Amino acid sequence: MNNNIKIRKMYWENLRNFETLELPSKDKKFSDKTSLVQIQNGYGKTTTLYLLRAIFTNTPIDQKYLKSGYKYRYPHKDWGGDQNEPSKFFVELDIDGEFCRMGLEINHKTMEQRFTTFREKLGGTKPIWNPPHIFRRLFKGKPDFTNLFILDGELAKDLNRAAKSSVVKNSIRQVTNLSGLYSMIGSSEESGQINRLKRERLSTLIGGKEGRGKVLN
Repeated sequence: MNNNIKIRKMYWENLRNFETLELPSKDKKFSDKTSLVQIQNGYGKTTTLYLLRAIFTNTPIDQKYLKSGYKYRYPHKDWGGDQNEPSKFFVELDIDGEFCRMGLEINHKTMEQRFTTFREKLGGTKPIWNPPHIFRRLFKGKPDFTNLFILDGELAKDLNRAAKSSVVKNSIRQVTNLSGLYSMIGSSEESGQINRLKRERLSTLIGGKEGRGKVLN
């Protein structure tokens, strides 16, 4: 079965330089082919990545980063932001055809964090982290795989320079629980245990190259 998980929209409120921001705006959504979001330096690019990863993995933001990286930056309210109000971030997802809106709210007075989930199956918005099962199975408590799914430029550069494609392959095998199967059947690049056993057994039964032809005939 093929599972489809797509990010359709993101929303910021009282977060870094953003009073309120919805991307894409109004009734628009990211298309199936959208894979890149560009944010000006210093406006919340890295913060957004951390928030996405927190929401995907059900892992709160480390407390030591909350004071410096998430609160609305400006002391005035001329543009609609308010430093005394919680910072909020939401992401709208299409998970196998089901609409799911997940968010993280940060109260800077109490330093508390609260995950929220909207699904029709839940009867609306609930103050819990409760996405569909396939999403939970893929991402909960799996930061390495989530980092590959929500890829930033620095990580992409590091992977390309140092680890190459093996990290990506191994992460996918681990998260899909296919590591054991892969070790048995192998790939086009390397042989699995089944093929190695077949070769060893055949060599024992029919001998080497010269004797093999006589036995097979």
